[in-house]
Amino acid sequence: MRLVDLANRGLPATIPQRLLMFYSLEDTVISAEAALDVFAGTQAPQKSAIAIEDPGDPSSHVLAGDILSAAKTAELATTIIDFIARPNL
Repeated sequence: MRLVDLANRGLPATIPQRLLMFYSLEDTVISAEAALDVFAGTQAPQKSAIAIEDPGDPSSHVLAGDILSAAKTAELATTIIDFIARPNL
């Protein structure tokens, strides 16, 4: 919830780190639209927002992990590794 509180107060508009965000438009826990608004308003050297469809979790909130979203874990792990290994793609 601290991250949500920071986002609601307006995260720093510029961060020095690269930013990778996964989200589901069907998320019933948070507003994907609000998360995308914060993402759009954050400046970073490299940014990528990736929509995940059918994560497996009934709430579409947990996007990877053996218990609720096992089918997406390898895909997301590969995407994270690629993002880290290949800056500015």
